[in-house]
Amino acid sequence: MGTVLEALGQDPRLAPPTALERQTDQRSDEWVDRYRADAERDGLPT
Repeated sequence: MGTVLEALGQDPRLAPPTALERQTDQRSDEWVDRYRADAERDGLPT
């Protein structure tokens, strides 16, 4: 949001702090593990 304010000629420090949280759970962690194993086996990017 700070970059948008800056592009509009405003002080980027006026932007509120970001409220990001990790959006994963055990299911998505398991998916990542399976993908990485498959990618290594099949020569896909990781």
